[in-house]
Amino acid sequence: RFNLDPAARYIGYLGNIYQRDADLLFDTLSRLKATDAHLIMVGDPGCKVHEAVKDRVTVTGRLPFEDMLDYLSACDVLALPLSDTIANRGRWPSKINEYVAVGRPTVACDVGDVAGLLRDNDIGLLVKPEAGDFAARLDELLKDPARAEAMGNRAREIARTSYSQDAIADKLEEFYRKIIAA
Repeated sequence: RFNLDPAARYIGYLGNIYQRDADLLFDTLSRLKATDAHLIMVGDPGCKVHEAVKDRVTVTGRLPFEDMLDYLSACDVLALPLSDTIANRGRWPSKINEYVAVGRPTVACDVGDVAGLLRDNDIGLLVKPEAGDFAARLDELLKDPARAEAMGNRAREIARTSYSQDAIADKLEEFYRKIIAA
């Protein structure tokens, strides 16, 4: 549908990105042993792509929601670079919701609350917020498609169950009931 090579390997990233985190992602891409791997930046990242990796990066620009999901689904693994900053420690990057929903494994920096989601559910790999470790873990999943698929299947399952809108609404309702009862 998007003229992607079905034999190629793709790493996905969704949405906007701080330039510092983008620099980490581009440095990671330049260190991959999987030199055939291509980065698809879905949406408008709002950053400057490094000249050294420009030929391995596709920026889709703004897309309809369905196309965004299809691009993410076409990727082998999804990336979540997070520099260890106060801003990244104190936020929930909403892109992780889409990553889990499309059923792909995520390689993310061990920064903030997202780390707990990956650690508790074995749906991806956590890395230090530095390019060498990030590249090694991406290479690890790109070399082991069966493991990546198993992680992706678990991600999709938790999206359908414990992280579904109904499950979250039930938890919120229960919280309100406890507060009201108190």
